[in-house]
Amino acid sequence: MSTPFLMPVMTRERAQRTNEDFLQTMIHELLHIFVTANTEEYWTAVREKYQNESLLTQDHIIIFAALGKIYQDCFGHMPPDFAREDLSEGYTQAMKIVKDTSYEQVIAEYDALVK
Repeated sequence: MSTPFLMPVMTRERAQRTNEDFLQTMIHELLHIFVTANTEEYWTAVREKYQNESLLTQDHIIIFAALGKIYQDCFGHMPPDFAREDLSEGYTQAMKIVKDTSYEQVIAEYDALVK
């Protein structure tokens, strides 16, 4: 489980995080905590539907869908990570799935399976 309140203000490259990066990372990490309650049926469905994807990808599909929704609703644009090219393959593939499917559809599938 993520621990966003222990997140360093410096990046791994020793640069200070921007406010935008900090906000996006904080929301991302809080979403990990949010999507762990009463979600066994959802994770079973994701593991089956995306069995050819890495666990990192599977674990981040709902995260990036929710992050996209939050950013669109609050800021009128997609999160900065959606335009980055230097992310891990698992993150990149999860974002591709969200873009190809739409964050609304991914969230609807999550909502249908979480009680």
